[in-house]
Amino acid sequence: MRKNIRWLGGLLAVQVALAIGLSFRGSDLAPARADGALLSVKTDSIDRLTLGGPDKAEVRLVKRDGQWQLPSAGDFPADAERVKQLLDKLGQLKAGVPVATTRGAQARFKVATEGYERRIVLGQGDQPLATLFLGTAQGARQVLARVDGSDAIHAVALAVYEIPLKTDDWLDKAIVSLPNDDIAALELGALKLARGTPAAPLPDAAAVVKPASSTAAETWTASAGLADGETLSTDAAAALASALAGLRIDSVLGREAQPGYGLDRPALALTVVRKDGSRIDYQLGKQAVGEDYVLKVSTRPEYFRMPAWAVNPLLDAGKRDRLTGTTAVAGAQPARASPAGGS
Repeated sequence: MRKNIRWLGGLLAVQVALAIGLSFRGSDLAPARADGALLSVKTDSIDRLTLGGPDKAEVRLVKRDGQWQLPSAGDFPADAERVKQLLDKLGQLKAGVPVATTRGAQARFKVATEGYERRIVLGQGDQPLATLFLGTAQGARQVLARVDGSDAIHAVALAVYEIPLKTDDWLDKAIVSLPNDDIAALELGALKLARGTPAAPLPDAAAVVKPASSTAAETWTASAGLADGETLSTDAAAALASALAGLRIDSVLGREAQPGYGLDRPALALTVVRKDGSRIDYQLGKQAVGEDYVLKVSTRPEYFRMPAWAVNPLLDAGKRDRLTGTTAVAGAQPARASPAGGS
């Protein structure tokens, strides 16, 4: 009797072992649940990011003196907000129930060490702290992920397209923009435009301006450069200031001027005078080949590529016939502002 009990007990133990083994064999489902953070590092301490993808595509971002930079673009400033958004998302990823736990699943789901859609290396100084592999998408904003050193594969709230692998996608493209209300004056050759009421009005017909916009901040006047018969369109002046304030670069061409940049005969050249009196010079040149333009701003050492669609509003706003209400009389001389109190 005892022998039979021992035999049945042993058989039960074998059956339990087989059941546990079969729950893993042939299936990638894991039995345990992990509700903690997927990454064990604090993302606010990260100052190095390396983003990799297929065909050895890679972007490196480095934080120096509190500013994210792109070493491959001559340490050009990176889009700090975009970097912060990525780090915040990475820090919020939850492990959840693993979708798979076997080595074979890594290649199938494209989260293997040598085969992945994205590899994100987070570091501090020269020390890598964590590596995350992203693979097969599970929906519009969900992707399979694996932390290096673990076989567990998780579905996380992230999308591969949120981690682009082109340096241009990480540039601070608003580097040349400025607050609209910081623009105090605009100079286009002899034509000088000021925001607000001028200290000395222009004489005769040149002093006539179109009604100001609805707000005082958008009141523009011409302090010099209007010819007889010309009037200033304050709406057009406001549109020019707005186009300048919202200017965004497309890519960095480098720091050396090239003959084909078209800046020897710029399509547009103007100066912004800021409220503090500082001046910023803008030049737009049409490239000799293609439809793109080149932008040079006096506050930056780089030359920037600008697609035509991005600069056309600025070029249109900067046309004299758009800024002035009528065509200048042939042979007329530009009117000059009279001294304060002059007749």
